[in-house]
Amino acid sequence: MREKFMSVILLHIIVISLLTGLTGCLDNGANISSDNDISESLPGEDLIEPESLRLQPDLPDITYDGAEIAILGTSEKYGGGYYKTTDVYAEEMNGEPLNDAIYARNRNIEERFDIIIVYDDSDDVYSAVMKSVSAGDYTCDITFGSWNNMVNLALGKFLIDISKLEYVDLTKPWWDENAINRTAVAKRVYYATGELSTLDNSCTRMVYFNKKLIDDFSLDIPYTLVNDNDWTLDNYINMAGSVYSDLNGDGISNEGDLFGTFREGGYYDFLFVGCDMDYVKLDGDGRPVITFLQDHTFTLTDKIFDFLYDDKACFNISNIKDLRGFPSVYTYARNLFVQDLLLFTIGGPLVIGEFRNMESDFGIVPLPKYDALQERYCTYVDAGTNMIGVPLTAADEDRTGIIMESMAADSMYVITPVYNEILLKRKYSRDNESEAMLDLINGSRVFNLKNAFDIGGIKSVMDNAYSQNKYPLASDYEAVAAASEKKLDELYTVYSEKHAIK
Repeated sequence: MREKFMSVILLHIIVISLLTGLTGCLDNGANISSDNDISESLPGEDLIEPESLRLQPDLPDITYDGAEIAILGTSEKYGGGYYKTTDVYAEEMNGEPLNDAIYARNRNIEERFDIIIVYDDSDDVYSAVMKSVSAGDYTCDITFGSWNNMVNLALGKFLIDISKLEYVDLTKPWWDENAINRTAVAKRVYYATGELSTLDNSCTRMVYFNKKLIDDFSLDIPYTLVNDNDWTLDNYINMAGSVYSDLNGDGISNEGDLFGTFREGGYYDFLFVGCDMDYVKLDGDGRPVITFLQDHTFTLTDKIFDFLYDDKACFNISNIKDLRGFPSVYTYARNLFVQDLLLFTIGGPLVIGEFRNMESDFGIVPLPKYDALQERYCTYVDAGTNMIGVPLTAADEDRTGIIMESMAADSMYVITPVYNEILLKRKYSRDNESEAMLDLINGSRVFNLKNAFDIGGIKSVMDNAYSQNKYPLASDYEAVAAASEKKLDELYTVYSEKHAIK
């Protein structure tokens, strides 16, 4: 009875906080503010579904006499703050909606299981976990780290296969089944993501388009193209290549002109993944196999590189010499979008905060498909996104599984609605269509194995060609094919031989 009473109180605290305290938002790990008063557009108590209507995890009725559950996350310093773990712990209520939802979720779980959640972060999660497990020491029960970090921990045999934890059910909707299916080498799940982490949403790339430029150049509306199943790579390239204007009148394609988009490192990969292509995929046994040595791969790559090397379609941001006070070349380039100097830009959802002072309206759509025959949209996820794992030296595996499952389930009903409905949909998106597009984008995420594993040099072939304004050749890939296949076999073997639960 006390547990239910606490749940009701905390839910009302969250609702009151949402209705009265919406003044800040997370943007790439930093707080940003908005001058817009949006309180009238906020949902009320229906934002958070009552516990009686929720799908409940199948967990025992158990308490732990005030035991501490230690969680380790990624600090502000890792990746310039872009990959900071922000959704695990809140010290107190402060009126900021996501903070207060996290606080309330944790207090509910602490009350339910009679535990204390303690949190620490690290500039280097991999080293912290690796050193403690190697020494046989306990450092934490649950760890959040970048996908790259978690891959290396898995390869080092420092993590438990969480699919074997008795009380973790990875088929439940609070776990991302798509991420698990695409990353479970040898069908072992040493890291996962889902509702317990919002960073997979934050690290998901989408296309922003400038509505004023769409109107000025009488272009097809991207929303209509998406709804008509015609938002394709060809249409994207044609639109981006149709708006160039020599605004500074110097007869040269350069800074100060109007472009379709800006060229950055990795842009080719966003479009490649959007076309449902990968270099390595898992077969039915979870064995990674090479998929890039086919004619379609090279045809697609040439098309994408032709587009990116077109200096009247894409502004190459490596040519920017003066950042004019902006913290990075990327924020400077996105400000060109704000100034109506770019038709498109690609970024994660939280870069929306950089557009808050933009006078022209903008919209949001997924990455384009290859063609209308492609079954679904595919959305690129940055390899820096947080994955969740359990170190081999976790104190109590059953207890860890119970707390993980409970936190993930509660997050789906408490954290995700706040993140999606408030921080993204209502605070920064400017039209109703954007809300539907965000749902489509979040439901089409692709976890590209190449991003986390540079297997035998596969990744470097395209990276090297792109950095030198060249085209990757079939012979370049063939030169690393044997080494790549050997690496894949080794990878499969290492995952297959991982430590079982103690």
